[in-house]
Amino acid sequence: MTEQEQAQLWQSDYEQATGKRGKVTRVWGALGRYGGASIWVEVDEDGQTVYYSPYFNATASEGCVAETEALEPDEHCTCDRCYIESDPDAWVDVMRGATDWGATDWGTPETSIPAC
Repeated sequence: MTEQEQAQLWQSDYEQATGKRGKVTRVWGALGRYGGASIWVEVDEDGQTVYYSPYFNATASEGCVAETEALEPDEHCTCDRCYIESDPDAWVDVMRGATDWGATDWGTPETSIPAC
């Protein structure tokens, strides 16, 4: 899926959650320097770029078997941290179907992405 297609998918969720009419320009999954996993949504609101994070998991490594066990080459850990490290776009695609993002609290828009 292209970046533009991903942004289009999240557009109505952004509008429903925030009540605003900005344009979603980018959506991605990220790991913070303190181990948190986030979904970030970049939006152009009246000519200003702002960022929303409708999802944050401070314990992204919880249940990580890669930290405690030697995995076989064909085995993969499914914790958020390992999933994002291996394929952040696929993780966002999976998370897209996890809940009704338009009904969640997207919080206050940020003008830069804080450390998480």
